[in-house]
Amino acid sequence: MNISEYFEKVLEAPLKNRQWSWGAENDHAVFLRSWVPEYDGHRVYVLGDRDDYGSPGYRERIQHIESIKSGKPGYVVLLEPVDPTAEKWTIKRFEERVYPIITFEQEADEWFALLAAGVDVALANGFDPEAELKNLLRCKAAAVIEKAAKAWKLIAVNGNEAVFKHPTKLLRLIINIDTGEYRRV
Repeated sequence: MNISEYFEKVLEAPLKNRQWSWGAENDHAVFLRSWVPEYDGHRVYVLGDRDDYGSPGYRERIQHIESIKSGKPGYVVLLEPVDPTAEKWTIKRFEERVYPIITFEQEADEWFALLAAGVDVALANGFDPEAELKNLLRCKAAAVIEKAAKAWKLIAVNGNEAVFKHPTKLLRLIINIDTGEYRRV
């Protein structure tokens, strides 16, 4: 699963543009992409002189920060670059947890998000996996879902699909709740 699919299927916050978006938001929260090398364990760089002021991603990031400042819960998804010494970073992997934004700090022309400990994505989106699993066990594909729930963790229900997370790998199991058909991504 790549980062765009993660934002769409797991965070339920599709990126406006796969090429230039630096984050996304849904009805519940705002999710900002940030890099592990710019995270010191307490805060992470989110905006400033290091960025291209003219890019659509920059303008979108300002809107996302304003949404968070206005009271919408904000979270950071930490991305690990393939080569942290490269001039332009590409994504090697990303963390399965999101980090709640407590507040923002400004130093000169740079903005940092102060972060709390990482939480499961389901919590960030107000998802109650236990209640959802009870509901799913009444659907047509209840037997398949019950079997999946023994080894996988339910993290989302998107329309007619139940999304499960593998306990140790960056792997998803998506089950059609009407037919019981499934796929791994």
